[in-house]
Amino acid sequence: SPKSVIRQAIILRRIELDDLFVNIELLGREDFNFSDFTRLGGKDSEDITAEEKDPLYFSFNNIVLTNGSIDFTDQTSEDKTRHQIRKLDLSIPVVGNIPYLIENYVEPKLSMLLNNAEFRATGELKPFKNSHETKLSLTLDGADLAYYAEHSPILLPVEVREGTLDLKIDLSYRISENAEPQLLFEGEMALSDIDLRELGGRELLRMSALSIAGASFDLQQRQVNLGTIQLSNGDIKVIRLANGRLSLLQQQPVAERAEPESNS
Repeated sequence: SPKSVIRQAIILRRIELDDLFVNIELLGREDFNFSDFTRLGGKDSEDITAEEKDPLYFSFNNIVLTNGSIDFTDQTSEDKTRHQIRKLDLSIPVVGNIPYLIENYVEPKLSMLLNNAEFRATGELKPFKNSHETKLSLTLDGADLAYYAEHSPILLPVEVREGTLDLKIDLSYRISENAEPQLLFEGEMALSDIDLRELGGRELLRMSALSIAGASFDLQQRQVNLGTIQLSNGDIKVIRLANGRLSLLQQQPVAERAEPESNS
């Protein structure tokens, strides 16, 4: 948009991506096939003072992705675990950090095949005078936490033996001509049949069910409200070690890289 010059920001009125394919590979501990790009610039970029780090102001409008595909391969696992996303269709009305509106926005939408399982999210766009509100509802049923924890690219301080996650989130994104964009989360979460172990295999936490209802999160205001929390049949086992510390605090992610020995 020509207003990019006036507002001194990157303003795009529409972005379309068709048949996008992304391949992500975990090569080692926190090392991905794209990690080299994240290190461009070297250590000199860390020496820039906070006053020199001006934020990048932008407004990306009508973002539409059609028939996207994502492959994730864990090269560190014995069986080279692979996750796939196919038929990814995504429509986002607006994302930005400046007050800016256009006349017409696309309806929010998300659908895909995640490891051949169908996933859909419904959205709604509410136009008001001098403002817009986008709502997106996400639902996840029966996610196997042990499976995803085993293939997590981030090393965990505990072992997840068993667990199921059900999630329902309503996301609201509000933007107007005279106020900063506002991002709100509301929803419910339920954990069931949880079995967490210390890295050595010792029992840490067993729980039949944990549910959180009426939770909300305001990103801009940094306010969190957990609403109602219900816990059923919880059993926590923590041991005080000889050094006085609790066993839980001693947990470290497995497969730590050995520090190089000093020649001095």
